Formats: sequence, structure tokens, C-alpha cells
Amino acid sequence: SGDRENLHLENAIDLQCFSNDLTYIAESLQTLRELQQLLSTCFSFLFEDGLDRNLSGRHVSLLFDMYVSYSELFCDEIEGRVTRLQRTVEKNI
Repeated sequence: SGDRENLHLENAIDLQCFSNDLTYIAESLQTLRELQQLLSTCFSFLFEDGLDRNLSGRHVSLLFDMYVSYSELFCDEIEGRVTRLQRTVEKNI
């Protein structure tokens, strides 16, 4: 009976971790989409209207650096979480 209860608890924990990982992945992808849209909008302003606006090449460069940095961070974390999700699925099959 104790082993059975432990198994149920372990499965519940696995499911909660699974859910947390999926939520993190979805939120990370949404953040990356938003950063990409912001960067795209900035490039449009920069190239369509020139530098006469308050947006300079330096601003775009900083946004691009931020996008690349976050992309790398999120991609590494997403890869780790996907690997963990795969292990959880394999363990419960």
C-alpha cells in the first residue's frame, strides 16, 4: 500500500513538473515573439523614417542584442525542459 501511495505521489509530482515546464515553454515563446515584434517595429521605423526620429541605430542595436541574449537564454532553458519532459514521458509509458 505504501509503495502504491508513493507511486501516486510521484506521478502527481511528475504531472505538476510537466505542467510547469509546458507553461514555461509557452511563456518563453510568447516573450520571444513579443521581442521579435518589437525589434521588427524598430527596424521599420529606422529604415522607413530614417534617423530623424528619436530611435537611433544604437537603440536598435541594443534591442537586437537583448533579443539575441534572451533567445539564447530561453532556447537553452527550453531544450533542458524538453529533455526533462521526454524523460518523464518515457518513465511513465
